[in-house]
Amino acid sequence: NHFDQEGVIKHSDFQRTTARFNGSFTKGNFRLESTIGLTRTVNNPNPYFNKERNLLPTINLRNSAGEFSASDLQDRGIDAALGAFYGPGTIVNELGIAALEDRTVTRNTVLGNLAASYEIFDGLTYKLSLGIESYANNNYRFSPAERVIFDGSNRAFSELSETNENFLSTLVENTLNYKKVFGNHAIDLLGGFTEQVNDVRSLGVNAINFPSNDIRVAAAGEVQNTPSFQGTDAIQSYFGRLNYTFADRYVITGTLRRDGSSLFKEGLKWGSFPSAAVAWNISNEPFMKNVESITNIKLRAGYGEIGSNNVGRYATDPVLNLFSEYILGVNQTRVTGYSITNSVNPDLTWETTKTTNVGLEFNTLNDRLSITMDYFKKDTEDILVSTPLSFITGTGNAVPANRGSITNSGFEFLANYRNQISDDFSLNATFNFSTLNNEVTSIGDGSPIRSGSFTSNTIFSTRTDVGEAIGSFYGYTVDGIYQTDEEATAANDQPGNPVAGDFKFKDIDGDGDIDEDDQTYIGNPAPDFEYGLNLSAEYKDWDLSLFFNGVSGNEILNGTKYRGYFDFNGNYLADALNGWTPSNTNTDIPRNTQADPGFNRRMSTFYLEDGSYFRLKNAQVGYSVPEEILDKIKLAKLRLYVSAINLFTISDYEGYYPEVGRNNRGGRGVFTRGVDEGSYPTPRTFQLGLQVSF
Repeated sequence: NHFDQEGVIKHSDFQRTTARFNGSFTKGNFRLESTIGLTRTVNNPNPYFNKERNLLPTINLRNSAGEFSASDLQDRGIDAALGAFYGPGTIVNELGIAALEDRTVTRNTVLGNLAASYEIFDGLTYKLSLGIESYANNNYRFSPAERVIFDGSNRAFSELSETNENFLSTLVENTLNYKKVFGNHAIDLLGGFTEQVNDVRSLGVNAINFPSNDIRVAAAGEVQNTPSFQGTDAIQSYFGRLNYTFADRYVITGTLRRDGSSLFKEGLKWGSFPSAAVAWNISNEPFMKNVESITNIKLRAGYGEIGSNNVGRYATDPVLNLFSEYILGVNQTRVTGYSITNSVNPDLTWETTKTTNVGLEFNTLNDRLSITMDYFKKDTEDILVSTPLSFITGTGNAVPANRGSITNSGFEFLANYRNQISDDFSLNATFNFSTLNNEVTSIGDGSPIRSGSFTSNTIFSTRTDVGEAIGSFYGYTVDGIYQTDEEATAANDQPGNPVAGDFKFKDIDGDGDIDEDDQTYIGNPAPDFEYGLNLSAEYKDWDLSLFFNGVSGNEILNGTKYRGYFDFNGNYLADALNGWTPSNTNTDIPRNTQADPGFNRRMSTFYLEDGSYFRLKNAQVGYSVPEEILDKIKLAKLRLYVSAINLFTISDYEGYYPEVGRNNRGGRGVFTRGVDEGSYPTPRTFQLGLQVSF
């Protein structure tokens, strides 16, 4: 298979070539199976997307010679320094950089598995599985010497950054499985041991000032540094599972895992994670024998624990700088020695999630309608979270810790309707609905966690504290715009010094002023519920499938509003022209000001928008050639189809797309969900396809 796609964003593309081979061999009680996959990807990303606003709108993307440039002074015959003419700030032609840079991330991957099993005697089988994943990755970026960045130095030097990385992961799994049925009893007993080892090694180079843009090897430039890394981690697991069934009515399952991770210190490496489940097939009870209106009734309940070792390699080991210098002695001379450059937590251990669930499923309407319902509760304890230390420690790095606990509970509903309406027409509809309630129940000994920065000035947008949803939006509530200077002064706003045209913020605590105590929880990035509808139908030789989905009740932080209204180092949104003025008071956009003395840019409800959406994610129409024609052309199947992905989305969100993940600037994953700094646009895709079977 070969896939070649030009990106939605200019100067980006992606290629992938894959090959897969499967094989099996059986002789008597012995069976051998193998799978190997080969993949090569070449990715040319555009990391400058949504940053193309540092070029002044009055400056052309290209100069009179047709070259990308960040200055138009020469073309205009102006003899002046750029900063003196246009004012302070960096002027960057990001589109020019994206076009001129040579960026490729090339990865060659081998993924293989070999499994051998032997049935020792009836019901008892030993199985050995060997797995391997290996890749060689080359991350290459060359910036030619072109004047597309002006930051006071008018820098225009060539630069090379290249890193080669080799990764190898091996997996060895041994299992012994015993299955036996005797009378009304059936047992399935499994025991095993598995070990996985991951090893990565990388070597890079950074060099500048090449004699020519056509010479792009590090030896031709001035080498600045050669970063390198080597890391190894491993996990071992012992596990056992017992399934017991009586008369196809009662089912009991018990599992126990014992996992050990090299990422933790001795004494904390191992964790035990049990689980148990019971099920009652009510429809197989004698008293249900004559009940036909409702069938396949199953009631089930379960409890289980799983562990997570989600920390980086060597997170418990301090980093040493072997070339640190310190001034010592009477003569105050520099002495080279070792120094610890990061703080660590040696007491890290497993994060544990304990899940309890109860479910019911049944069929009705002559088995045309099937219903599945589940209620679940997940308690996650000793959550592994990295939080930054104070700079007074001498390091200030983010240190992981088992900090706090979270409870997630919710309800899941699934209904499937199948009906062969006639010989020519059939219909299938599946509807799913789920809710999720998230609450932080503990944050350990620490203070609330602030995160979700969406600006270069580190304005945090989220706060995680006990009793609230994780990563909830936290800030001020906008209550209009001051219409007079007297009204603004009377508000006694402590963070700012507002005047007419600045935001009016709500006095939450009612003490007569606006200060940090008036911040409150103003939104939740998690939806109240999610839903989906999958429709499919067949009429004679035609088939149709539609998949709808959506969410409701969540908020999204539109980070582009900050850059479009308050960030002075770039172009504004066109809607900034609707900012407050004495003659334009009927607006929700504050006055335009570079200094922003009223501190309008602070985190507030101004940035939040409704994240609900409803979309048609997939649609497909197909036509299958009738069998009488297939027989004549000696084919088993011939089907032509046309499909569309993301055909439409209904949403009030003003950003690129309401399906927002986690932003890059804010860091710390789960605390930054719903923060949109300009997510990659989701394309609307149309496909024409042909399926042929011989």
